[in-house]
Amino acid sequence: MIKQQTDREKTIRKELEAAYARNVEAFKRNDVAFLEQIFAPDFQATDFSGETHDRQSVVDYIRHNARTFKVLELSMEIMELTIEEHRAIAIIEQKGSRAFDDEQGTSHQLDVGAIQRETWVKTSGGWRLQQVEEMDLLYALRDGEPVTQ
Repeated sequence: MIKQQTDREKTIRKELEAAYARNVEAFKRNDVAFLEQIFAPDFQATDFSGETHDRQSVVDYIRHNARTFKVLELSMEIMELTIEEHRAIAIIEQKGSRAFDDEQGTSHQLDVGAIQRETWVKTSGGWRLQQVEEMDLLYALRDGEPVTQ
């Protein structure tokens, strides 16, 4: 049996889809200040290795990437959404292509696809990202070749 979405679920999905669209545009513009404001004060991110990073370390990472990479393409699609009281948990498929120059000045392209679990909390200022958990690396290509660890 297929579960019908309630009006509240539809509204929250639309709000989060709009938030993801704004985030994509902010990444393309390297707008770190905008990206910082979407993080809840207690924001945390867990990477593929299981290491957890606090809000400040993630902001520093985004600042570094803004200086290093130029986003060519980026998409963030909600694959699954679970609504709780004042929280929404989204399973996201994120795909992106970025250009960068290595230490020798040679230009490269990095293409990455991943599945993430992202927890949003509703605040008086709107939806804020509270937690990001990297779940599955779909692909990682440098200049079209698989990236090896």
